[in-house]
Amino acid sequence: MLRLKNTGASVKSLSIWSYEELSYWDAIVDTTNLDWGQQIVSSSYRNGVIVTGVRFRTTRTFFASSLAPDGYDTSREVFVGSYGDLSRPQAVVSGKPGYSIASRGNNIASLRHFLELKPGEEKTIVYVLGVTDKPSLIPETVEHYRVVENVEKAFQELGENWGEYLGKLTVETPDEEMNAMINIWNA
Repeated sequence: MLRLKNTGASVKSLSIWSYEELSYWDAIVDTTNLDWGQQIVSSSYRNGVIVTGVRFRTTRTFFASSLAPDGYDTSREVFVGSYGDLSRPQAVVSGKPGYSIASRGNNIASLRHFLELKPGEEKTIVYVLGVTDKPSLIPETVEHYRVVENVEKAFQELGENWGEYLGKLTVETPDEEMNAMINIWNA
């Protein structure tokens, strides 16, 4: 969740860009056979949702937000620009999303939102990033998590779940780093 509040005395206009790099579902392919992996990954965009997948698998990655975006990109080359990098992506510098659909290559998920905030006004954008083997569930899942209250409840339940899981065994030693390793990371 991205929470924004205008604490100034004048109206603020914001252009907000999200960015996720997406790849072949098995990351080892990116390091051992990048060319092949990029040939079978493709993305689509419909109703504010970017969906990326590979041929030969039903697994899909999806990315959406609670507010309707006013632009998107799924091609890293279009978003970043020729010979560019993420320190100055072409789309952000120009202020214009490319509305690109990557049928192969470096797939990304980028949504652009343009917001105006009046003095004292607050807005929240919920970003939804997921992976599923059942693509038919994507619209229902996105709609559920576009609601701030549902996201807050999910975070609370996740925290409680981890608290219960990690609280089953605790060790206290004079070494705080050892405590963290045993009580959190090893678990």
